[in-house]
Amino acid sequence: MWKYIRGHIASMDAQSCVIMPDGLGLGVEVFATARLLSSRSVGDSVELSLYHHRSETLEALYGFETAAEESVFRRLLKVPGVGGRTALSVLGLGVDTLLSATERSDEKLLANIPGVGKKTAVKILLELHNSFSLEELERARSRQPSLEIAPEIISTLVGMGYDRDRVREIAKTLPADCTDIESRMRYFLRELAG
Repeated sequence: MWKYIRGHIASMDAQSCVIMPDGLGLGVEVFATARLLSSRSVGDSVELSLYHHRSETLEALYGFETAAEESVFRRLLKVPGVGGRTALSVLGLGVDTLLSATERSDEKLLANIPGVGKKTAVKILLELHNSFSLEELERARSRQPSLEIAPEIISTLVGMGYDRDRVREIAKTLPADCTDIESRMRYFLRELAG
């Protein structure tokens, strides 16, 4: 069973990277969030916890920088109709944003993610709301996200399949009253859908 990997990135694309564990001469393909992949380059050292996911049609490794990401990913996989890649797209919002959206029952934010419709968004919200304690939700709500998040959102949206140039155009029109990550992400998704 795969649980952890440390090495350097040998190659990468929009959904995964190949990690060469130090001293083994072996390449391991690991799927990861767009946020993680956009922050790394070929040759970078990386340490990730791994989740080995098996289904009837697929066997894949998913990599995470934090235990919270892996925990949320595992909970997302319990939602009917949500596979590994969709779970990574949802997780691309970030754990704090996702938990905050769960507390607010913000199905519109989730429904705008490619591969997630309104029905699946509702199922995700129910699963996450039933999985986390009130204390965890309150901690997520009280965190203050960074106001310098437009580049992070851009890389996340590009990783979700949106056109980089279109996303950058929208970033230039970001209203001044969009000061937190949730309102900025909602604005981007609304503009991209329009």
